[in-house]
Amino acid sequence: MYNLRYHIASLASVFIALALGLVLGGLIVDDSTGSSNQAIVESLQADFAAVREQSAETQKLNDLLNSFVSESVPASIHNQLEGYAVIVIRDETKTADVASQILAQAGASVIPVSINTAKLAEASKERATAAAKEAAEKGHEGPLEFDVFADYAKALAQEWTDHTLIERPIMDELIQDGILEMPVIDWPTTQVLGIVDAVAPPETAERTPSIALLQEVATLGFPGILVSTDTMEDFDITKLDNVTNISAVDELDSAIGSYSLVALLKGAEPGLYGTMRNAVSTFALMPHELKYAGKPIPEPVPEAEPTPEVTQ
Repeated sequence: MYNLRYHIASLASVFIALALGLVLGGLIVDDSTGSSNQAIVESLQADFAAVREQSAETQKLNDLLNSFVSESVPASIHNQLEGYAVIVIRDETKTADVASQILAQAGASVIPVSINTAKLAEASKERATAAAKEAAEKGHEGPLEFDVFADYAKALAQEWTDHTLIERPIMDELIQDGILEMPVIDWPTTQVLGIVDAVAPPETAERTPSIALLQEVATLGFPGILVSTDTMEDFDITKLDNVTNISAVDELDSAIGSYSLVALLKGAEPGLYGTMRNAVSTFALMPHELKYAGKPIPEPVPEAEPTPEVTQ
């Protein structure tokens, strides 16, 4: 016979058991969760303490390495380029002054050159117009394209790197027209080792007059180096058309930037060095021997000692 009171008592006992289970379970979970959280906090605190200790050790080592580099680089570049000249194409930014100081430490004489781009553009336009008129008189039909400064750059690169030339008509013409500003040079006693472009890089990839000069000297085997005291991350020289074998160094006012500039002028492998995009390395390796126009300089042949006379 179905006993309702027994059934109600059974249901009540079940609910009481469930309630007790929930309460006891909650107490156990709360206690274990608190212990677990405390263990996690203690573990994280230990990890953070270890990281702080390691960071302090790393910072100490970095300071030591930076101090070593700063002290050793001036000695390592001292007189590496002695007896040679370097042309520095400059503007009003501080980069040219930094480059000149580095080259002076390396023993090179600096030839500062400024390019008046406005007068250059005007002269280029006049030459292009004259060339087009001459072509038309010869019966040439159709549009003509002229890259006048390419001719200037090619001639200047030749006139600057060949110290045996008697005359330098393009350089003299550009100086007379106010396009170039540079000191008077005793060319027979001056051997140009390379050209450094210290003009601020353009915001977009374009072949400026100074970069065109770098291209031409690089074609002749001499170092053509674009430099900047800032990072050149936003200027990717590899995107320029018809530009090969040009090197670039950013962060020039750092110890490794100074070292890379001197190493490249001494004959290190051309490339992009520093923190820029597509850099082949952070710094260039210093060659053991200086190269001129990409070739080792031959050792002077020692004079033969006179043969002693034999008396009879």
